[in-house]
Amino acid sequence: MHFVDRHREKIRQSPMSSRLLWACLLLVVLLVLTFGAALFLFASLHNTKKDISRSLQIQFSVFQNDMERYFDQLAVMGVNLSEDMSAEVDKELALRQMSFAQLNDSPEVLNALEEEMLEPLCRRLRQTGCSGAFVLLDATVNTRMEGAEHSRAGLYVQKSGADTPTVPLLLYRGSAEVGKAHSVMPHRKWRMEFQTDQFPDYDRWMTPGSVPLYQSYTLTERFELPGTSEEVQLFLLPLRGRDGTMYGLCGFEISESYFKQNFAQPTGFDRLSCLLAPAGDGLAADAALSSGTTGGYYHAPRNTLVLRSIGGGLTVDRPRQRLCGHLSAVPPEREPVLPAGGVHPHGRLPETGLFRQSADAAHRPVHRLFRSVLLHELPPAHPLAGVPAVRGGPAGVPAADGRAAAGTPADAD
Repeated sequence: MHFVDRHREKIRQSPMSSRLLWACLLLVVLLVLTFGAALFLFASLHNTKKDISRSLQIQFSVFQNDMERYFDQLAVMGVNLSEDMSAEVDKELALRQMSFAQLNDSPEVLNALEEEMLEPLCRRLRQTGCSGAFVLLDATVNTRMEGAEHSRAGLYVQKSGADTPTVPLLLYRGSAEVGKAHSVMPHRKWRMEFQTDQFPDYDRWMTPGSVPLYQSYTLTERFELPGTSEEVQLFLLPLRGRDGTMYGLCGFEISESYFKQNFAQPTGFDRLSCLLAPAGDGLAADAALSSGTTGGYYHAPRNTLVLRSIGGGLTVDRPRQRLCGHLSAVPPEREPVLPAGGVHPHGRLPETGLFRQSADAAHRPVHRLFRSVLLHELPPAHPLAGVPAVRGGPAGVPAADGRAAAGTPADAD
């Protein structure tokens, strides 16, 4: 106690300059420590952002390659399906010496045509990674019935479960008698004919054109399949006759449940969402097909997301603190070519799907309409969750999120 008192007395007796020197030294030490801590935090944040960007780039490359291969396969199988179905129509019309317009009000001929089409349609469906396949003819069995202007004949077959070679098939549209004869039972929401007023942009896709089939496919927006709660997108191709007559449409169904099950990604990110979303201003997640991780859980975003750049190739959705890693057109601007020195029979595309880059993708609308996206939701304590965001492009409306799971119930907030 006496020592402390003596020390205080010495300080009081010391010159003013000495006391100021000690205060300045203390202030300098505090400033150096603060500056060092700030540099350490900045370096840690920079490294974290860099590591996440690199990891997301790798993960995105895997997902993007999955999307490219998938649409390559759909394109090849779709062109072959269109050629198969068109050949069946040409053969039936030639056999009966009819024009395509005469198929209207000809139920027997349409029934016979569906009989010939069902087996090759089911075969293509089993060979293709998708949830359904269809062929729609621009004709109806009865032009005098109410609503005939929107009623069209055809076949729509779906897989009833997991994508396996022996999965039972269901007839969603078409002749029930024809389906039963080929062991394709009617869907619980079966109808005889398509309703084109419920078909997305039917009149637009039915516009005649001379663009080659391998440049004519497109992908519809996501919509709810009439009579069901299933959300789907349709991979469409035109159905044309030898003389260029527009017979209708054909293609494959990609359901939301199929996409979730087959495109869940193996990853170290525990809050990853993978989207096939419409291209354009903002990120319209409510119009996208989505999948999560093979771990089973993911957050399916809804509505248009507010994305702002935080640098390093990353953007962030501020309301939910989700990192948006990378965006890219799906599939890439490519066109099919035959193997060097090889000629495919009947002028069809090679089953191997060999492609090369195209300088002009103006005739490939699927490229312009959709893109693949990765979203990674940040935990509240993550260092990047509180980074001030800088607007880096067009943004949308704040999101009201929903949740979904890839094969299992979604986790709670």
